[in-house]
Amino acid sequence: MPDDWQPGYPNPAFGRADERDQAWMARILARLSRPALEAIVASAELRSPTTARGLVEVLEGRKSKLLQRYLSVVSPLSDVRIEGLQLCARDLGVDAGVADVRSRRYEATAFVDDTALAHGRGLLTYDRHDGVVCAQLPPDTDATRARPAYVVIDLDVARGQTGPLRVHLYDFGASAGVRLVGIERPDPS
Repeated sequence: MPDDWQPGYPNPAFGRADERDQAWMARILARLSRPALEAIVASAELRSPTTARGLVEVLEGRKSKLLQRYLSVVSPLSDVRIEGLQLCARDLGVDAGVADVRSRRYEATAFVDDTALAHGRGLLTYDRHDGVVCAQLPPDTDATRARPAYVVIDLDVARGQTGPLRVHLYDFGASAGVRLVGIERPDPS
């Protein structure tokens, strides 16, 4: 199990690593495809093709265990982007095959000045069933007032088990539009 692993020699960075650090590592590993692992092993120029194939299998297995462990604790959502008037993120757990998109339940909550504007699946515009989830940006509040300049949107997966991906957005107006200005990964509450 990943929690039982001990380094071969003392390394203060491993000793101080917390759940967020491990989840950060898992989000990086989630992007390593099998062809990438095969290329890494090939660069070792092992003499035995059987040993090389076996090493790739071991690396795939370890990667899978790490992703299952850490992408279920801290939000697996990543690659945040603005698409028109939607905020979209990719679920790396789904991409890596350690979570089934059909069992995922995504929710979104928008905040302005720490007050929730909208919550739940109603804010979501679509879950594309490919591991990408998008939430509608809050609309203009009324005809006389513009959209709030600063908005925070929490995208949540697995009903709060992982904590949200908290995205900070700023609307620079017609000239520059809505821009991503920060992300956080708070603990589950």
